[in-house]
Amino acid sequence: MDDELYITDLISVDILQKLQDSFSNMTGMAALTADKSGFAVTKGSNFTDFCTNYTRKSEVGNKRCMGCDKAGAELTMKSGKACAYYCHAGLVDYAAPIIVNGKMIGSFIGGQVLTEKPNYDKFRETALELGIDPDDYVEAVKKVQIIDKAVIDKSARFLAEVASTLSFLAYQSHEIKKRNKEIAKASSMKSDFLANMSHEIRTPMNAVIGLVDLALREEMSPAAKGYIRQIKSSAKNLLVIINDILDFSKIESGKFDIINTAYEPLSVVNDLASIANSRIGNKDIEFTMDISPDMPQTIFGDNVRIHQIILNILTNAVKFTQRGEVHLSLECIPDENGETVTMKVAVSDTGMGIKTQDMHKLFNSFQQVDSKRNRNIEGTGLGLAISKQLLNFMNGEISVDSTYGKGSTFFFELPQKIIDKSPSIPCIDKELSVGILIGNEFVKKQL
Repeated sequence: MDDELYITDLISVDILQKLQDSFSNMTGMAALTADKSGFAVTKGSNFTDFCTNYTRKSEVGNKRCMGCDKAGAELTMKSGKACAYYCHAGLVDYAAPIIVNGKMIGSFIGGQVLTEKPNYDKFRETALELGIDPDDYVEAVKKVQIIDKAVIDKSARFLAEVASTLSFLAYQSHEIKKRNKEIAKASSMKSDFLANMSHEIRTPMNAVIGLVDLALREEMSPAAKGYIRQIKSSAKNLLVIINDILDFSKIESGKFDIINTAYEPLSVVNDLASIANSRIGNKDIEFTMDISPDMPQTIFGDNVRIHQIILNILTNAVKFTQRGEVHLSLECIPDENGETVTMKVAVSDTGMGIKTQDMHKLFNSFQQVDSKRNRNIEGTGLGLAISKQLLNFMNGEISVDSTYGKGSTFFFELPQKIIDKSPSIPCIDKELSVGILIGNEFVKKQL
């Protein structure tokens, strides 16, 4: 235990006060809590009129009383147990140690009682020494309670046991808090390291991508261009991972901010469609969308983070789907107040799906479901964990519905404020008759 630890580090003054008040009211004896040096940390409970209004009112008497309190603390510190003793004025006091892990951190001091009928002549002598009227002093001592010494010893031992038990429990709590601080500090150091590392790597990685773009403008063989495009693709994938680690470290350290602004949801959708199609590349996947035409023209929220969440889900859908369809659905349902909407987003795929026993792993950090089957698919396992955290920050919710071997659908809902209610996609009033020949079943289903 830390040598500099004091009783009030473990037990609050309020609790100590309540404990000694209860003990004092039960036994009728005075009580006071002192630290390990004998200095009071609480207000005295049930102090006698003899002590409060006479002995301690005298300058000499008060000094002697303080000396007695300290002597009582030292006595119990040496003995390591509760003990009774006579104070300088002739009353019986007790000292009960508060011990934790074999070390005394404080004591209960009190008593202010007699064990037999007082010798009034002796108290008159003491009164003269302290500069107090002897007759008044004698009248005051007559009101002091007479208690059997065995009862005093027993009460003091009981108080010491209660105090030590309480102190031990408080010490355990103190140790847990201290360990938690150390853990939090270590976690903060880890997050700071990840953030700094991500920043340091991201700068040269952006430079690599920029130089690759410049290289692609030069004359070179198709094979060389193919290699450089692979470098660019790998660099972009690495940049995504770096950005995920940076976001994760910010979230862990509590330094992540949601920045709301007015934005056009249709602009976000258009950008996501372009990225999704580029990610699909040569895969036998059809990317389809179902966007509500009456979606508000402008809403208010963190469009950057919403874009990131949808992109994370879309990227996963493309990664884990070899053929078939990836479908994005987005609509904004007006709330009753007419000032906000609930943005509802769903991303469906015809990929491999998720086993029921793996569903609990989905939103865990640095964890991929069905890792043996997916070991060749790049990623840190942070995308969905970060998306869930971001949605929590924005008062949104995410869920998933999946059938193993058939595909998955990720849903999330998010409240947003309305800025401009006019529809994002204006509808044409006049009717049109159109004939279309469609070979793709997914495009046909969408239309």
